[in-house]
Amino acid sequence: MLTSDQKKNNLRLGLILGSIALIFFIGFMVRLMFFGAAKPPARMTGSAAVLSAPATATAKPAPAAPATK
Repeated sequence: MLTSDQKKNNLRLGLILGSIALIFFIGFMVRLMFFGAAKPPARMTGSAAVLSAPATATAKPAPAAPATK
């Protein structure tokens, strides 16, 4: 069982963590109102372009030779 001191400490911790989450949420909403939704970069360079390239964008197999009789 929790003592009354532990309950008060748990409530205090919960209020502190909840207020931090609320501040982040409000900050996010304010950022959306002032700057709008995030836009993807126009052109990626460096390792970001390499990491986001699809795996199928590598060398394509050569076309099959026509069948001869």
